[in-house]
Amino acid sequence: MSAARLTEVLRDGAPFVLLGALLGAGYFAALRLNVERYLSGRSPGPAVALHLGRLLLAGLGFVLIAQAGAVPLLGALLGFLLARSMALRAWKV
Repeated sequence: MSAARLTEVLRDGAPFVLLGALLGAGYFAALRLNVERYLSGRSPGPAVALHLGRLLLAGLGFVLIAQAGAVPLLGALLGFLLARSMALRAWKV
């Protein structure tokens, strides 16, 4: 792969890293709320709804990003995994 092509790939994928990080931040914030709701001992209905909504939104986000191609999808996955690492570090897990 030439340097020009590599630069082009990085330039095209970089915005999707940010998009994936935002998607991941929302996903893991909702996960934390989800865990708190499940452990609260209250009615599980809202927790189940949040759980399904979180999964559906993340899945839909990645499906839409995949329409842009492999490089954007990989960039978004990288951003999502970075958000996961930041969430785990923030929660000291």
